[in-house]
Amino acid sequence: MAASVEPVAAVADSDGQLRGSAFRISNTLLLTSLHVLPDNEPPKVRLLGTEDFIECTTAWKGNIDDLDMAILCIDNAEGRPLPDVEPVIIGQFIGTGRRDCDVTGFVYKEEDDQNFMARRLTGTIDPGAYPGANFLVLELPRAITPWGMGGAGVRSEGKLIGVLKSYDPKEHTLTLVPAVRLLDDAKSRDVIKNELKRELDAVQLTPPEASIAGAIKSISKADPKKIQEVAAASFDLSDSYYENVLSQAKRSFNAAVVAGIVGSFFFLAAIIFALASKQVSAALISAVGGAIVEVVSGLNFWLYSQTSIQLNSFHMRLERMQRYLVANSVAASLEGEHRESTLEKLVTIISEGEPRREPESMLDQQDRPPNKSRNKSRNKSR
Repeated sequence: MAASVEPVAAVADSDGQLRGSAFRISNTLLLTSLHVLPDNEPPKVRLLGTEDFIECTTAWKGNIDDLDMAILCIDNAEGRPLPDVEPVIIGQFIGTGRRDCDVTGFVYKEEDDQNFMARRLTGTIDPGAYPGANFLVLELPRAITPWGMGGAGVRSEGKLIGVLKSYDPKEHTLTLVPAVRLLDDAKSRDVIKNELKRELDAVQLTPPEASIAGAIKSISKADPKKIQEVAAASFDLSDSYYENVLSQAKRSFNAAVVAGIVGSFFFLAAIIFALASKQVSAALISAVGGAIVEVVSGLNFWLYSQTSIQLNSFHMRLERMQRYLVANSVAASLEGEHRESTLEKLVTIISEGEPRREPESMLDQQDRPPNKSRNKSRNKSR
């Protein structure tokens, strides 16, 4: 068996003109958008890594207004060898928070309307951005030329989570139909089951434990001229880190409390057993066990205190960074000479660091004026 390749294909009409892209869900089945299929003629596909077009039949069609999807079946009557791909695994986002995603499709080469090439894009999706919607939005870091990307499969953590439907050039976003909706239609499930010889289920993709990475990305995208936007993004980072450290501190504290209670129970059991049976050796075993548990409890309390210290240390650095961000936003909103001079001072402070407060020397104390109240108290004592 040949090595698996990228499960991507180009969808074209009978003349070989590119119309869109498709995602191979098996060796012979492809998932694409219904709107990229040519009218009144069977589509052709060119698999990634091959040069020839292969005719296909449409095995299933959705509703272009509601479920813009279609499944194509490769007509391999000649028995030509096809590049092997891994069977598809459909993913479904659970919860909110930004997730990293990638999509590979075909686009025309620059200044060449006949040849096209594969292109890979990366972006993020927040499943909670549009609650209750039957679509997802893939945010891109920059503008693109998306012609030919329609119908391409979007993946997250290696799982297929949607099919591209449209592009918004103003927001630099791609709208996609969630792949899990493919399982809502009985006919599409039957087509896939006949090919894979099994039912296709969706794997739940849970959000990451901490959303610090998403908060950092929101800061990078914030407009420096909008003070409230920068401040809100920086506070989001602070809150994300605080929630993460707080959850760890709670776990350490809860473990310490449980261990303390168990240790106290062992001590109490040792006392009761010693008084009731007057066997010191047996009670000693329980007491030693209780002492060990109490040591574990103390260790957990120590870890809890260290977590709090780390939180305070990071909070000081984060507060300094927030002040720099807000100061930069204020400086960027100024106009005229004040803007340039303020930015110059800000850059100097950031690059050189804040001046440290040196300890007072004996010379500084000698140069200070005498403390009258202190002198009066000394005269009274004399």
